[in-house]
Amino acid sequence: FSATGELKALNHAFETITGWSGADWIGKPYLELIHPEDHPRARQLFESLLRGESVPHFEMRIRAAAGGFLDIEVTGFANQLSDGTIEIQAISRDITERKRVEADLQRNEREQRQLARQLEAGKARLIAAQAVAKVGSWETNFATLAVTWSEQTHRIFETDPATFQPDHASFLKFVHPDDRTRVDEAFVRSIGQPGTHAIEHRLLLPDGRIKFVEERWQSFSDDQGRPMHALGTCQDIAERKAA
Repeated sequence: FSATGELKALNHAFETITGWSGADWIGKPYLELIHPEDHPRARQLFESLLRGESVPHFEMRIRAAAGGFLDIEVTGFANQLSDGTIEIQAISRDITERKRVEADLQRNEREQRQLARQLEAGKARLIAAQAVAKVGSWETNFATLAVTWSEQTHRIFETDPATFQPDHASFLKFVHPDDRTRVDEAFVRSIGQPGTHAIEHRLLLPDGRIKFVEERWQSFSDDQGRPMHALGTCQDIAERKAA
């Protein structure tokens, strides 16, 4: 660049990156090459170079011969020639692909945050609905017999989700001793069997109180037919039993 902002020379790499011939721009103001929205910053950086300040690694957009704009990263510095005039040199690197990847990552992060918010909102609605209906949900892994309870299921069993981690054995301990064998056999028979399974039974709580509940569940298998897990609900039916 000249001190007045005209382009004096462009190397072959510039022509390769932008698709322009150097002859297309020699003698033209550098601002014509730059995206209009980047003009204020480009002027500020150009003035800094005229004052002898180095300007490392700034980004801007320049016109491409095929249309549109390319993202570049530029390092600029000024030289004072023997005749006292100032010449500005700039080394640019095409970062269009990097900017595209960054934009994709930012978009994915926004979408993930939005999805997380939607999932949290859906979870809150589900928790509220389960509390109103007095229906909790649960999942049992057939391989480990590990069990996951929803908040409402913990309320029905009167356990603290922060301290109590259920499994099939601990679930059976809550079942009334007179119902325990019947409940366990019904669950074992359902493994790998299609359709919905249901059973009513009593819970015997540590303080001696009895609750009536209804369990409904389905068994799910993988593509090879191997039983994987069961998904079900547990409903407090005390009011129904009283009626």
